[in-house]
Amino acid sequence: MHLEKTLAKPWLTGPNVDLKTAFAPIKKLMLEDPVVRVQLASVEALIKKRGYSEIVEIIEVCDEEEDQGGEGFFKQEMDIAGTRIHLPGKEPDPWSEEEAQAIKESFSSQVIELPFLDYLVTMKAPKVCLAKDLNLGDAYTVLVHELVHFSSMDVFDQIKRTLNLRAYSDYATSTIRREGGELDAFKMGIGAEVRLLAKIGVANPAAEHPYASPDGTIHDVAALEQTLIEPYQAYYADPTIKIALLKDVYGNYQARVEILGEYVMPFLLAHNDKAMLKSLRTEIASLKIKIAELAKEYPKILN
Repeated sequence: MHLEKTLAKPWLTGPNVDLKTAFAPIKKLMLEDPVVRVQLASVEALIKKRGYSEIVEIIEVCDEEEDQGGEGFFKQEMDIAGTRIHLPGKEPDPWSEEEAQAIKESFSSQVIELPFLDYLVTMKAPKVCLAKDLNLGDAYTVLVHELVHFSSMDVFDQIKRTLNLRAYSDYATSTIRREGGELDAFKMGIGAEVRLLAKIGVANPAAEHPYASPDGTIHDVAALEQTLIEPYQAYYADPTIKIALLKDVYGNYQARVEILGEYVMPFLLAHNDKAMLKSLRTEIASLKIKIAELAKEYPKILN
């Protein structure tokens, strides 16, 4: 009964409480769950590699406007810090001093290699925000859910998918199914919730989650996935989200055609490299097909 009452209390016990104090009861719950304890150790190992000492350093209270009434979310801002030509079989030029500095200052970075082009993508420090009005129990399960995105998801996957997007209709499904995506996060969060309810003596801790077992394991993953598909499809069908993403993709394809045509083509023509010219023309043609397909499918957005 004592734990049940504790879980019902606000995770932020006052307007001026510091996050380290507020996080302490959540961390205690994480350490008491054998499955979540493994996740916590993984997250702590990741952040310590980047110079952080405690997990609470990546936690913050949600900005109400940014969160839009939700319980919490994971965010990690990215930036395309540089682009360079990279001919097959050749060493590319080193990144500029400015680009090298961007790598040094980033939380993490990755070079995404495309035919004839490299993109330097940098990531800022990750943040997990929790809504200020959550009770302790909900703050715990929301945090467990969001940390899956940080610990298991390829944070560069979004830009990779954007650079290679062909069918927008697949975007919601891939968001759910990718490693560290929503399906993995909900499996972990629901499991933690069910085990916590069992701990405080709830007779049927999985009552609200028919696809879960009383020990928190998900025995019907397909059923859980089905509950996620509809809301995420609705999210990506939102005109603002859809238009922004499609314009980014379309603009990137056009920029790549321009760079390859204006900078790479003249160089290869001057060196009369017939094999590489053939590959380049094939890549440009492929990009033009993608541009045409997107323009045909979304004429009101892209024309």
